[in-house]
Amino acid sequence: MKSLLLFLLTIALTACGLLGRHITAKEFGAAYPFTVDGYLECEPPGAIVFKGGGKVYAVNGTAENKGYPKIDPIWKDDPTNPGLKINISDVLAEGRKLCKH
Repeated sequence: MKSLLLFLLTIALTACGLLGRHITAKEFGAAYPFTVDGYLECEPPGAIVFKGGGKVYAVNGTAENKGYPKIDPIWKDDPTNPGLKINISDVLAEGRKLCKH
């Protein structure tokens, strides 16, 4: 049943011009850069956004330029490198895959 709902949600988002998928800390492990699980989306042409914790955030500059707020409030600090954040490149790569569909 859950697979069917996710499939239908994907179809609905595609019809609206949005492509996305749910991402979690469990999936990414220690490399997960956010404090909440949520939904990663591509808003054509190339704006990558993250919906989590009841808000929508820009993951890339294209999304920031569209007016989405920066991801900083939910972006985890890197415990091994004080003053830096967890690398977000894996999430960006997933977002770029969504934008290619």
